[in-house]
Amino acid sequence: MKILTFIFYLTLLLSGADENFSPSVTFQNQKAIVTIKMADGIHLNREGLKFSLNVDNQIAQFGNYILPKGEIDQFGSEVYSHIFQVEIPIDIKERVDNLIFTLTYQGCSDSGVCFRPETVQFSLIGKDENQINSISETDS
Repeated sequence: MKILTFIFYLTLLLSGADENFSPSVTFQNQKAIVTIKMADGIHLNREGLKFSLNVDNQIAQFGNYILPKGEIDQFGSEVYSHIFQVEIPIDIKERVDNLIFTLTYQGCSDSGVCFRPETVQFSLIGKDENQINSISETDS
């Protein structure tokens, strides 16, 4: 039985975040709308969320935003299940031809097995306004 449990957790871990998370970022009305959908039995850790832009703060920066309230898991961490969404205002102060939003996130299975942090980049302004890059922490 221990071997089957080990194989289950190993399979879950090796399946990676791509199978369990579906992140997207759209840009509308000067706001980045960040959405992460999760598979059943998977949750997103609030403390693993990071957002950044590829330009200096004098060119563009995030406005004030508040992350939605999550649930507290069995380990005392705040987590999100099924879907996470937040709108982040972006104050663009100068003309920018290429604005890239970088999203880093980490999640775990409800049984406690955690995935590597994932970093995904989205072009908000530029010729390819969609997901442009997905970087696993093991890639860097």
